[in-house]
Formats: sequence, structure tokens, C-alpha cells
Amino acid sequence: MHWPAWMRDHTHTKSSASTAKAGWILTACFFAFCILNSIMIEPALAQPAKNIMQQTYQRLRLIAEASLKADEKLLLQLEDTKKQLAKLCANKAYPSLNDDIVELQSQLNETLEENPYIGKDFETESGMSSLELPVNREKARIKVSLDPSISESLIQKWSENPPPSLNQKAGTIWVLTNGFDLAILYVTSLDGSPCKDSKTGKPRILCLRISPDPKSGSGYSPALN
Repeated sequence: MHWPAWMRDHTHTKSSASTAKAGWILTACFFAFCILNSIMIEPALAQPAKNIMQQTYQRLRLIAEASLKADEKLLLQLEDTKKQLAKLCANKAYPSLNDDIVELQSQLNETLEENPYIGKDFETESGMSSLELPVNREKARIKVSLDPSISESLIQKWSENPPPSLNQKAGTIWVLTNGFDLAILYVTSLDGSPCKDSKTGKPRILCLRISPDPKSGSGYSPALN
């Protein structure tokens, strides 16, 4: 199941994550209202259509509310991943070789808790099985990737308008490093894009800058290569 673009791109004016996430529900209800008004001239069709719209609205509302709770848990997992990354890479550069990247990814996933989107709480509250949704069901949901081109300027840019290239299945935690001193982290929501900050309503993109020990001999500086 993939959400239509008009659901993903809905903008809002209040600094509330719940308002931001539930905005597409209001849009869906507006369309439902228009459809109902258009068929009121056919009384025999109006009631069945109204029932269908009410059921659809109720289902969307439950999914959105359950998704908000799941995203809150995912953002906590993202913060924990950042702390774990800081410990693992203390006094050394981020890995630039494939084997080292795979090892770091494995270490980060060792203590990762279950994806809240596949937990019983989400399925009970949303009324849906996670099997019906684009959810990351892997135990190792943290993905580490080397990208020498990343910079801190991307954080603000992606927080305003994350590119489609960031989209992943819900619950995926992505760690992009430049192979030396910078990492950018985010986790994805049910619509595939980065989870939103509860205060700003904007995609939450984290940054971790480290100071490698030059004597460690690991990693490399993109500026020198």
C-alpha cells in the first residue's frame, strides 16, 4: 500500500506533529463530503455511500493515530542510534571500507528494539495487520551507507523538503557518513519519508560530527581524496 502524493505533501500551519500527520485525513474527509453532496439527488444511493465514507474515514483516523505513536517510538530509537554511533566511533573516523561499514551496521543493530509498526499495539490500535502496509520487517533495520558528498547544509534542506531518494519502508533507520567525521541520520514513517519532529512538524534529520584521532589511521578525509 502506497499513500498518494496529495496525502504525503499536505502542508500545515500549526507546529503540531499530530496535526501534520493527520492532515491527509482531513483532506480525505473533504473529498468524501464532496462526493456525498454530489449524490444526494439519488436518495437510494446516498446512505450506502455515506456508510462507506464513514467507514473509510474511521479506518484512516485509526491508522493515523496509531502511526503517530509508532513514530514517537521510532524517533526515540533514532536518538539511541545516534548515541550508540557516537560511542562506537569515539576517537576514530567513520568507516570508509565496505567490511568496516558492514561491521558498524551490525553493531548498531545488536541492541535495536522491534519496529513499532509490526508490534501488537500498532495492529490493535490501527485495526490493520502490518502485512498490509509498507513496513520494514527486518531485525537489522539500521542501514549504514558511505556518501562523501554529504554536508551539514543538507540537514536544513532535507528538513524542509526531503527528496524522494530518502524514502524507505516504515521503521528504517538510515545512517549516511562521509567516511571521516560526519554522519546524517533519519528514520522513516508510514508514508516512506522521514519521521517528523513533534515540536516543529518538520522531518527530523539528525547530525553527528566527530573528531577522529589522526593517529588512529582509520577512515579518510574526502577533502584529501
